[in-house]
Amino acid sequence: MIQKNRGIALLTALLILGEILGIVLLRIADSQTRITITTILENSFIRQIDGDVGTVFYSSMFTAVLLLLLCFLLGLSLWGMFLIPIIPLFQGICLGISALSLFYEKGLHGLAFFLLSILPGAFFLAAAVVVAARESLKASHSLFLRGFQKESVAFSVRTYFIRFGLLSFLAIFSAVLDSLTSLWFAPLLL
Repeated sequence: MIQKNRGIALLTALLILGEILGIVLLRIADSQTRITITTILENSFIRQIDGDVGTVFYSSMFTAVLLLLLCFLLGLSLWGMFLIPIIPLFQGICLGISALSLFYEKGLHGLAFFLLSILPGAFFLAAAVVVAARESLKASHSLFLRGFQKESVAFSVRTYFIRFGLLSFLAIFSAVLDSLTSLWFAPLLL
């Protein structure tokens, strides 16, 4: 099973490595850096508490669209295959920093908020990003081979667009889930 999905397994491992790296980076950061990161995240969490569901949805949707758009555009580049693995790694780093900063600021309430409110939407967004990164790697690799080996490599632009269109529905679902879980849990836990 893993042999058939080596790309997904590798990109998922990069995402998890990014989460661990984010936790370690925040843990070893000096106090000024930690305060800056906490202030940025605190402003985001205040918007989740005080803002309406639409604001949280648009904020979450912006992140999802940005990550999928980066994967999409890098997939259409000859050199994109070298940069695409950075995207799930970066997403993991951001999740790790969010988890640890919530724990630092709010203790167990922050950890509960992360697990109940942020993680469900982040899970579906991570799935969308990992699959998008795999599709982008395939596309970029085939363009790379076509560009340098002058051989015909199968690449369907139509299929590429359709798959990213379907992945955008998963990103929308993740934003809706993020909005609803923030609406339910933010007042209770933050």
